[in-house]
Amino acid sequence: MIKPDNKNIKQNVNSIKLDEEPPPKTEDSTSTTTKTTTPESIEGVIDFTLLNQAENILNCLLNTHGSNTDLIFGKALSQEEITKKYHNWAERNNLLKKELPVTRKNQERSISTRKTSVLSCLPELQFSTEILCSAKFLTNGPQRKNNKPENRSYKLIVRSDPDNDENGSFSNDNLFVRENSFDALLDHELGTHFFRMLNEGLQPWYSDRKKFNLSESRSYDMLKAEEGLAAIHTVLKMPTNHLWFPSILYVTGIYYKSSNFDTFDTVNKLGKFCSNKEFCYRLVKRAAKGLTNHDQAYLIGAVEILENRRTIDFEGLMCGRVGFDELDRVKRVTRKFGIRMPDFMKDLRGYRKKLDVIAKVNFID
Repeated sequence: MIKPDNKNIKQNVNSIKLDEEPPPKTEDSTSTTTKTTTPESIEGVIDFTLLNQAENILNCLLNTHGSNTDLIFGKALSQEEITKKYHNWAERNNLLKKELPVTRKNQERSISTRKTSVLSCLPELQFSTEILCSAKFLTNGPQRKNNKPENRSYKLIVRSDPDNDENGSFSNDNLFVRENSFDALLDHELGTHFFRMLNEGLQPWYSDRKKFNLSESRSYDMLKAEEGLAAIHTVLKMPTNHLWFPSILYVTGIYYKSSNFDTFDTVNKLGKFCSNKEFCYRLVKRAAKGLTNHDQAYLIGAVEILENRRTIDFEGLMCGRVGFDELDRVKRVTRKFGIRMPDFMKDLRGYRKKLDVIAKVNFID
């Protein structure tokens, strides 16, 4: 069983953050200065092109399921339950294997199998109340130019309060530490981000993306590609096929601006689609911190991928951190032997059929 560390995690300046603030523009270790966000700075980065579509998605789910998020996401999980589900996901995705003990002591008594990590880089599960996102995937290790991805270490930090957990009052504002949604979160963070990052280390462009004319790993195009694909994968095992979470992320910054940056008014507007006020307040807090541009990338990227799903080589897309429009540039040099694929992509024909269903439900041809 993977043992979580219940301590709150301070921000690590050597980490790649894939699910919260836009990361710094350097390839590796860098600390950044936090800027004060003003209404003027937020206004300049908001996208409105998908507003009607996002609201249609939210209204569609509202009409079929109502605004009670508990009906969709399920009951909140304790940290013990989270850890058990994490272990089960790792085993299901071949990150754990059975191994016979070999010590003399064990040979003298009855031999039983045990579970051990296949990878030294299997992400360590930790909990924190300090992150604004549902979960954050971090990595530390050698700079890319050294091309030693196997020496990197990984962490998955999940937003959860150990104090509330001990009192039986589980984290209420994280909709992805719920019975119906935690596997979806793992498909997002590990099945997409982690596996693509591991596979990236096998590719010839890992240490020199410019040589292959690929977008910078921390560019907005890469953010859309990474979070758009992850947003789609989040839906695969949910009770509904609607892109509800990317849509409510998308509209939050727009509502915040239209309300003249009034937090209370914005929360009330979001409350039409979501009964969890704590969750709505957290989304608005992200908008107030100037993260709207980042948060809108989830829906923008997902729509772009679904619109082009019929021509995308999804196996190639999982081979590294590349966008679907970059696959032809590296098609002849992409290494597919030894890459890791999540369980939900083992049947690519079934996976494509599922994408067709998701596209139709979300008003995409």
